[in-house]
Amino acid sequence: MQTVRIFTQDLDRIDRSKGQFAFTSDWNLPRNHTFTYFTDKDGEQAAEEAYHITNAPGEYLEREFEQHIAERFRATKTMSLSVGDVVRVGDRVEYLCASEGWLSRRFA
Repeated sequence: MQTVRIFTQDLDRIDRSKGQFAFTSDWNLPRNHTFTYFTDKDGEQAAEEAYHITNAPGEYLEREFEQHIAERFRATKTMSLSVGDVVRVGDRVEYLCASEGWLSRRFA
């Protein structure tokens, strides 16, 4: 099992005077840890799963697991994953949601 942590942009702390803009593929945007769940997926597949669960209408969530996670996520009143948000899979890889696909980085 992998831990999936979702970090969404903190729109109130984005500093436009420093060239920060919301919904851009910028690793340096201020973010808040908004949600955590566990999955059997790994790497980019886990990031894709998180995106699907937080964005898809309920009728497109086929697995009971996805429906359960979606209900818990929506209860936090957080916006769905979008460009500029980060998904951390496990303890060493983060995926930044880009306008097309994901950017990744590893850390120690």
